[in-house]
Amino acid sequence: MNKTFFLPLIILFFLIYYLMFPVKGGKEIYWTASELHHFGTMNHSPDSLSVPLVINQGRHRGVLLPDGGTPYLLNEEERAAVSESHFLIQSTSASLILKDLESQSEKIIPSQDYPLILSGHFYAADFGSAILEEFDSSGKSLWKWRGTSPITAISASTLCTVFGSVDGRIRIFSRQGEMTEFIPGDQREDNVIYGIAFSQDCSKLAVLSGLNKQYIRQYHLKEDEAPELFHEELLESRFSRPVKLFYSESASLLWVEQESSLLQYRGADLESTLLLDGTLLTQNSDEQAGLVYVLNRLGPSSFSDKSYEVAVYTMTGTLIMRNRFDEYPPFFFRSGRDIFLSMNDDLISLKRVDS
Repeated sequence: MNKTFFLPLIILFFLIYYLMFPVKGGKEIYWTASELHHFGTMNHSPDSLSVPLVINQGRHRGVLLPDGGTPYLLNEEERAAVSESHFLIQSTSASLILKDLESQSEKIIPSQDYPLILSGHFYAADFGSAILEEFDSSGKSLWKWRGTSPITAISASTLCTVFGSVDGRIRIFSRQGEMTEFIPGDQREDNVIYGIAFSQDCSKLAVLSGLNKQYIRQYHLKEDEAPELFHEELLESRFSRPVKLFYSESASLLWVEQESSLLQYRGADLESTLLLDGTLLTQNSDEQAGLVYVLNRLGPSSFSDKSYEVAVYTMTGTLIMRNRFDEYPPFFFRSGRDIFLSMNDDLISLKRVDS
């Protein structure tokens, strides 16, 4: 009998078999483009936003409200810092304007320094001249620091502000103006501060310092007590620029930027290493879902001098999604399960799908 007679029967047999007993794979997660908005014609925020979206980088700056609310957008030529509730705008009259978005009221702050907002704190800052001043929402000065060594790294939580400088000193200011100052490590070391992370509950502080030998150090912080060192490790990096450090919301995880990688610590233990392409721009984590979102700047591509990548990893360092762009996305944000990118004049959302 002709062999070709049996071939369709064999195919039919395997087709029926796999329909009756399918191969069960793992759960697949992917992201698909769901919305595209042009900033120049945007009259409402994306419907998929679950929390306010603060755009504080790039050509367009402002606040997009959840559930399709009317956005607050700055003019392109305005130099300003942005939070969910306020704009801090540098005016042409040697002053800063603190604008409340809900009431539309404005407070004038006499200052020639640059506007800065971190974790709901309002500042006038000149890092090169070692000047930092904090204000409350009424425009009243809470404290002012003027030093002799340029500021190289800064972080803030809801209660405190911490910054480091070229002289290797760390300074922690409460909102009442009380200052704690210390030098991490051996005072004889070259302790230029390159990176700082502060947990939101003010319980942990991470510092990356050193020019010739770079260390990551973590401290427990308690009220009215000196910082308590609980982790010290010599790194392989030799950065001569600011380095990015991130604590998770629960303060249980710390991420430390390195060349082409992101180290993930749980307490003092290195838990995983996320291998990156290019240079890290920013990171966002979803502890509940066990995912880490990363934005990188890549090298030249065939289409542009610079390209960029959004990547998603598991907490153990497994890459599960990568999307490259030849336009610069200067802004990167996670709203619930979705990713938002500000790309030149457009805002694009990537919707997460579980299958």
